[in-house]
Amino acid sequence: MKPREIAIYLSGLITGDFLVGLWLYAVGDLPMNFLGMRLTPGVAVYWMGLDVVIFFGLIYYAFFQKKKSR
Repeated sequence: MKPREIAIYLSGLITGDFLVGLWLYAVGDLPMNFLGMRLTPGVAVYWMGLDVVIFFGLIYYAFFQKKKSR
């Protein structure tokens, strides 16, 4: 697999992670313990913000970055 294809795949995973965070936040299931960590609404907001930054970085790398010529 090419690195750009991996970036597209990872952007889908990050989108899923963002949607799970949004769902937990919207339903009101927070605060909760997850794998020994306390997940609060404030932490979820930072978590989703980081997901957005990573998503746009991956999309930029996969689609908009110029290909290097040899």
